[in-house]
Amino acid sequence: MLQTLDRRSLLTGSMSLGALASTVALGGCEDFFNRIRHRPVRRNVATLDPNGSVIATFKNAVAAMKALPSSDNRNWTKQAQIHNNHCPHGNWFFVSWHRAYLFAFEQICRKLTGDASFALPYWHWQAQPSIPAPFWGTSTNPLFDSNRVATQSSVADSNFIGADALQGVLDNTNFELFASGSATQLRPPTKVYGALEGTPHNYIHGTFVQGDMGAFMSPLDAVFWSHHCMIDCMWVAWNIRCGNANTSDTTWTGFSFTDFFDENGAATTISTLACVLMPLLSYRYDDPLIGHGTCPSGASPISTTPPPPARGPWTMKKAEEIDRDTLRKFLEKGRPSKLDIVSRLPIGRGLTLTPGRPEASRAPLQPGQLAPVLAGRQRLLLNIAEVKQPPEKDAFLRAFVNLPEASAATPTTDPHYAGSFAFFGADHGDMPGMAAGAGGGVSFLVDVSETVRRLKAANQLGDDAAVAVTLVPVASPTAKGPPGAFSVGELSLAFNNVAQAQ
Repeated sequence: MLQTLDRRSLLTGSMSLGALASTVALGGCEDFFNRIRHRPVRRNVATLDPNGSVIATFKNAVAAMKALPSSDNRNWTKQAQIHNNHCPHGNWFFVSWHRAYLFAFEQICRKLTGDASFALPYWHWQAQPSIPAPFWGTSTNPLFDSNRVATQSSVADSNFIGADALQGVLDNTNFELFASGSATQLRPPTKVYGALEGTPHNYIHGTFVQGDMGAFMSPLDAVFWSHHCMIDCMWVAWNIRCGNANTSDTTWTGFSFTDFFDENGAATTISTLACVLMPLLSYRYDDPLIGHGTCPSGASPISTTPPPPARGPWTMKKAEEIDRDTLRKFLEKGRPSKLDIVSRLPIGRGLTLTPGRPEASRAPLQPGQLAPVLAGRQRLLLNIAEVKQPPEKDAFLRAFVNLPEASAATPTTDPHYAGSFAFFGADHGDMPGMAAGAGGGVSFLVDVSETVRRLKAANQLGDDAAVAVTLVPVASPTAKGPPGAFSVGELSLAFNNVAQAQ
């Protein structure tokens, strides 16, 4: 059996991160599988006893990190500096890097507290749209951050974290549309947000919580860790529950992160391959309902004996029923994710959006051009490129299709609504390691296929003559005044074949 001792150590929380990076096989003895079955469980913080062991260990771990000297790599500020100096955003390393970051932090918590069973709790924004109670109090609470803009009574916008919004994130079956665009390095000059990062992630950071959470030293606020556990939980659901494959591109699968420290403060390396297996080996989530608890229609790509769980209502328990070796191979293998564009329609350049002046742009279509989209053979993607947010960073954008009169007052229940997009950081030009002038804006890729089909079914799409996109700037509830101007370098629609994108 390959590396049995290392895998056993992993599951008890004592294996080094370097050893984890080399662990890719799952065969082994019954004791090993028992350890997998009983691996630590990350639970919804709202369901935990505020005076119970999980919250107590979390508080004790953070207090211990804050008490460590600055020379110790496990020091609280040193841990936040890892994020500030290395975190990838606006590209597909976002999901794997942050998973490795959570894992390394969790190992440090266990070592400093002596609690080998500890697992970070997650903040389920859909079920609890306010910052959970354990993160409030006074300076005597290690989890409290006085720099937050959100208050204990603030409620997050359901357009970003509600059931419909999270279901929309999970419905993206292509890895790059879900997890953000391809890249060859952690902080490339081009940043393309996918649904997971551009919607709930950015909104919670930069629009809702704000304060330390609004910048790249965001781990100074302990709620960061529970926020990112929910992000990671959604990736687990997208992979295992919905049967969506990660990219098979070797640039992603072969990448390794050298930015972390193990439980003893020693530098270590974690590979992307190790990251994709972590939910099978080192932790699991309880059984949260995300979105509406459904997955897109169609056959699951996971082939198992017995048969895979049917699409439709899913639970985490179904993942445990899948043959483990088959699931491992599915997660490791992935499949092509490149978004090969069949055709592109530029519909606007150099746009300026100000409060009270949404921007509507029309894209003329050739006869029958929407037919493959309406039939489900192609996706229609809205590309909002080179976006620069107002200096106040207290606003976000909404997009509507074929509703030129849309405004901030238009409800998101309107059938023309396509999505909302939030920001994190100042166009990422403030990220250490970025070349001067590299923060020229960010881009959002949004699948508007379902919106187009919905409008066509309701006879609200017209005769295929044009598709109009209206971008609406909306001020955050915590904004002190109207949002400043947004600029958009280019607005376009792109068609790509579903077979190529999946």
